[in-house]
Amino acid sequence: MSAILIIDDDATMRDVLYEMMHMEGFSAMVAEDGLQAQKLLEQYEFNCIITDIVMPEKEGLETILYVRKNHPNIPIIAISGGARIKPESYLDIAQQFGARYVFAKPFVRKDLTEAVKKCLAEPSPE
Repeated sequence: MSAILIIDDDATMRDVLYEMMHMEGFSAMVAEDGLQAQKLLEQYEFNCIITDIVMPEKEGLETILYVRKNHPNIPIIAISGGARIKPESYLDIAQQFGARYVFAKPFVRKDLTEAVKKCLAEPSPE
């Protein structure tokens, strides 16, 4: 069973993503920011990461850079509702930093689950 790490500071979004992944047959764990995610990444193996961008403590762009450096084979999907700027601006940067797929909130469930499946099926770019 593939393991997905979900990182989002919004508890409702974490719950929704967690349920989505379970409905697709995946195992999932959640973290409320990049610091929690980093601890989980050191303890468990994940096949894919879904991360929000704008979060307190260690935010998503920092988290993406950390994952690319320390766990380069884990594909990343970035999601963002934006903050002071449009979510697309954050998502463009996330892709430049190594996110394989990006989605602005609100996203279409099928699009996100298809991206997760593609991440799990595609070989990691080296």
